[in-house]
Amino acid sequence: MRLILPLFAVLACNAATPDGGGAKSPAPTDTGDSLDTGDGETDGACVTGALRSERTLGLNGVVGQLNSDQPQAGVAVRLCGTGPSVITDTTGVWAVDGPDAEWVTIEASADDAFPTKWVYDPSVEGSGDAPLSTDLISPALAAMVFSALGEILDPATALVVVDAMDPDTREELAGARVETEPPGAGAFTVSPEGQPILDDTTNGIHDVAVFGVPPGPVALVITAPDGRACRVAPPVRVEAGTVLGIATYCR
Repeated sequence: MRLILPLFAVLACNAATPDGGGAKSPAPTDTGDSLDTGDGETDGACVTGALRSERTLGLNGVVGQLNSDQPQAGVAVRLCGTGPSVITDTTGVWAVDGPDAEWVTIEASADDAFPTKWVYDPSVEGSGDAPLSTDLISPALAAMVFSALGEILDPATALVVVDAMDPDTREELAGARVETEPPGAGAFTVSPEGQPILDDTTNGIHDVAVFGVPPGPVALVITAPDGRACRVAPPVRVEAGTVLGIATYCR
């Protein structure tokens, strides 16, 4: 799974926003745990789902360089809201301990890249022999993409990148319409030909990025294809100038 879009070509294109069909997942309530700020309050920045067991999992993944097949070194990765980060080497691999929970949140940062969070289910990916495959996006590349789309990247908002997957096959799912609550300014993906296009529906190859999402708690609303039901994470608090990569699993 690539939570950050592999934007191979940056060319101007026309908007295309198809209507989706199928069952819509309601915006979830925050039934998971959130980051404890130390005074008994939670701010929703670090979401975990219900614990499946008391054991600790070895969470892992590989960070790639956007627009290439090369791994990215020098990325600081940690379980959200916890202690010191691990730093990826030339292989791009990271590994941290985390809970055996329905959802986990990983934080990643690097020079010349937007601060990023990844929210996913470690029973499907991101642990054991199924490492989470992700990229980071730089402000310079994002500016080129938004220029090609004829849109403006508002630094006072967040970018929410959504991956839709069949959890049984781990294959990318086509035809899932992606919305956020509160809504963003628009959404884009990458066509099979490698062009960024305004579209809010997954194509089975690339993720959908919702841009212009206001800071604060954000929930996903997924309209699944073929009558599937999608499992979505609890709302996650986003900050201005950051990227949230979040997975949804539809069967």
